Amino acid sequence: MSRPNICVDLDGVVSSWDDGTFFDIGPVLPQAKDFLARLSKIGTVVVWTCRTTSSMYDNERARVLAGQIWSWLRKNGLADYVTEVWAGQGKPYAACYIDDKAIYCDPEKNGTLDYDLALAAASKMRDSSKAHINKDRNNARLR
Repeated sequence: MSRPNICVDLDGVVSSWDDGTFFDIGPVLPQAKDFLARLSKIGTVVVWTCRTTSSMYDNERARVLAGQIWSWLRKNGLADYVTEVWAGQGKPYAACYIDDKAIYCDPEKNGTLDYDLALAAASKMRDSSKAHINKDRNNARLR
């Protein structure tokens, strides 16, 4: 029986987002190693990032970024718990996604109230992060 892919966002879940350049990765977050170790017993851990390029055909930057993430994982003693790094366009196939900016919404299972809850959560995120979003956009531009 195959193990499910569990995607874990790099920035904000495994590492601190340091507002640096496209290729900078912040310090490892406290307890991230224990979290990944425990998660790797449940499924196949895929670390992914939304730091994609503006062109879906710029595979070279994605390859370089993935290599830098692997180096960072090794340097911080996390690589043994990760099977894959995803730095390309879109998101990889997975049973679930663990992301600091995620909002749960499953109206097929829970009814349309999930839409209302997701809208309320998105509104709170929007109001609290307008300045942060603009700062992230400026810092995340490819150089």
